[in-house]
Amino acid sequence: MKHIQQAYLVPAQLTDPDKLILSAKKNLAQGIKRGNGYDTIRSGWEDIEINVAPINVDRSLRIMNTIVKCLKDRGFSFDTQERYSYAVTDGCKFRISCRDKLVKKLIKEKHWERMDFCSTGILSFKVNINGLDIEWKDGKVKLEDQVPNIFERLDSEIKKAQERSLELKIYWAKQREQEKILRI
Repeated sequence: MKHIQQAYLVPAQLTDPDKLILSAKKNLAQGIKRGNGYDTIRSGWEDIEINVAPINVDRSLRIMNTIVKCLKDRGFSFDTQERYSYAVTDGCKFRISCRDKLVKKLIKEKHWERMDFCSTGILSFKVNINGLDIEWKDGKVKLEDQVPNIFERLDSEIKKAQERSLELKIYWAKQREQEKILRI
């Protein structure tokens, strides 16, 4: 049990980073803005999805490194599609991201006004699994210390997704079988 708990510990420094994290770190170091009107930077479109203020880059990399390694230990691989990152295993695929929470800020220019999205400094980890968005964020408990809770919930949702996938496979196998019978 102690070994399992240690796996959830987010280190104070990024040590032995996964290759996915190294790639994200390289692209975050380039300081690519998320878009006009944002004060956050993003990882590359082929990387694990990270959109954070420069001050939160190190924290986000350490948290995501821990999460990626724990998911890989559970047999997950990772896929990126259209700038989104997914954890994938048999019967389950879900989107993961780490980002700063943003607030809209009205900017008054000389002749017009515009809205910018500014970082709050609050870091969040978000998954979309089974059509459900689940988010953990800094609060009374820092995100780094919520990793065990993240996996407790993820394990439950992964199990549901895998059960649903199996139910659908059985259903469609029965449907194909009935269609064969009807053709005869």
